Parts: sequence; C-alpha cells; structure tokens
Amino acid sequence: MVEFARPSETIFELRFASREELAREYDENLRNLGAFLPTEQPLPLHTPIQLHLILPGRETPIELKGTVVYVATPEQPLPGLPPGMAIQLQPLGPEISEALAPAPAGGEGEAAEAPAAEEPATPEGKGGEGITIGDSANLFQAVRSAPLTEKIKLAKQGTKAVLNVLIQEGDKQIMRFVLQNPRLGAAEISQILKNPTVTMESIQTIAKNATWMQNDQIRNMVVLNPKTPMPLALQLLGGLNLKDLAKIAKSSNVKAQLKSKALKLLMERRSSS
Repeated sequence: MVEFARPSETIFELRFASREELAREYDENLRNLGAFLPTEQPLPLHTPIQLHLILPGRETPIELKGTVVYVATPEQPLPGLPPGMAIQLQPLGPEISEALAPAPAGGEGEAAEAPAAEEPATPEGKGGEGITIGDSANLFQAVRSAPLTEKIKLAKQGTKAVLNVLIQEGDKQIMRFVLQNPRLGAAEISQILKNPTVTMESIQTIAKNATWMQNDQIRNMVVLNPKTPMPLALQLLGGLNLKDLAKIAKSSNVKAQLKSKALKLLMERRSSS
C-alpha cells in the first residue's frame, strides 16, 4: 500500500513498500506527468510543490517538482476520488527508470534495461464522451494535454468532471464553448464566475440564460462581479432577495452606484411589506 505524508506545506511524500507499487503508480499517473495527492487542505491552483518518492532500500528519495493544476473539494469533487489536488509534474529524470529496473537475480549479473520514457497520454474519443485515460486521477492531465480542436469538443460535450478541469484551466477561448455545454449546472456556473480569468463576454452569456439566473447565488455573483457592466448589474439588482440586497447596501467593497440603488430597493421593499 502506498503511504502518503505531508512533511511541510509544499513538500509531499509517497512511500512505496516495493518496486511493484512504484511501477503501478508509474503506469497510472507518473508516466503521464501527473499525480493526485489526497488531502483535506489542498493548496491553491498554480502553487509549486515538491513530491518525494520514497522506496525501501533507497537512502535518498526521488525528488519531483510540480504545480497544482486541479483542486477537488467535497463541493466540487473528481468522480471516484477523495478531496485533494492534481499535480502537473515536470519532466522525469533517470531516477524513476533506475528505480523501476528489477534487481539482479541472486545478486549477480546486470540489472535489466530500464523502461524507456513514455510520452504523456492524450485524450481520445468523440465529442468528449470517449476520452481515454487510465483512471480518474489522470483526467486533469488528459484534458490539459489535449490539442485545441479536441478541447473544443470536450468543452461542448464533455462530462461535468471534464468541465471542471477546463473551467479551472481558465482558457478564455475555450470558455465560450464550455458555456454551450448542456451539462452545465449551478455548481459549474458558480465556478466560472469565481475564476479571475472570467471575461465580460462570459458574464453576459450567463446573464442571458433564464434558467441559470433563477438561482439566487448565481444572480448575486453576476451582480457583484467587477467585470459585469454597470448597466447590467443595476438591471439585475432588482431580482436579488432581501438578504443579498442588505449585504450590498452595507458593503464597502462595491461601487457607490450599485450600493446606492441596493439601499433604495431595500427601503422600498421594507416599506411595502
């Protein structure tokens, strides 16, 4: 069984009981330059980390460097996986191949030739439905390494798990196709609106969708997003509930025009009730 540890904020350890365990992890994740680290306290996106692979009989760990590219939380999970974060690793050094090489039989002879380095896997399939990956932990790498034409198909027809990866990636060109996907729900729209790369075009597209705008949280997020045009924000303000209007009226972090109208609407509703 692979043991997971977190010695420091940005250093993580995977401890393997045997070469066979390392070989399985290599086949499932490492050869695709990816890893999934289960943790209830994932780091923010784009945080650089160090991953230490510890093997029995090896004095020093194999040190890998990577970057957080996907965060799975209980609210936005990756199917079949616990909360944690997906890591995009830098190209692997020769240490992995050396560690995977079988030990000489009886202590004599030379070690068998180490497995050749393999190219990261890329997704295949039609329209995002047939994306071929080893398991869910490799999903983020498979989607991120897809060519532009395949990413567009994934954006328009992919599953919610695929959409979550694309949304966190934040590609402005791809986002317009993501917003055409019929699987989009309130959770995905909220995720788009929270992304700092969201564009005014995406916000306007969301605001035109009557189904999405029936959700109180989404309506409030559109109004408060700094990239929402002021005329649109003022137009939508009247659709907010009393609780959200009161928060805007008291907030010091919103534009004066928005705050003033929120206070006026709040007073009108309270006086008429």
